[in-house]
Amino acid sequence: GEGEKKFSDFTAEKWQEYPARRVSMYNDLVDRYELDGWTEDEGIALLGNPDEKDEESNQVYYVYSATQESNIYVKFIDGKVEDFYMIT
Repeated sequence: GEGEKKFSDFTAEKWQEYPARRVSMYNDLVDRYELDGWTEDEGIALLGNPDEKDEESNQVYYVYSATQESNIYVKFIDGKVEDFYMIT
């Protein structure tokens, strides 16, 4: 519907303000931004602070909650984005 379309276009503001709509915005975000190689600061500037952060040695995972079933992950290795994915 029209309401969903409004949320299919990624903006940093909508991403941070409407976490439940992040699944809808995910594809547009992936299409629009090449996140590989971004620093943690750059990631936070775009996506805001993660809802959770898991660190293991040189790897850091930022977890952005979307729906009860879905989380979006940004994986950093040595401070640079290595992977970006959604688990539903």
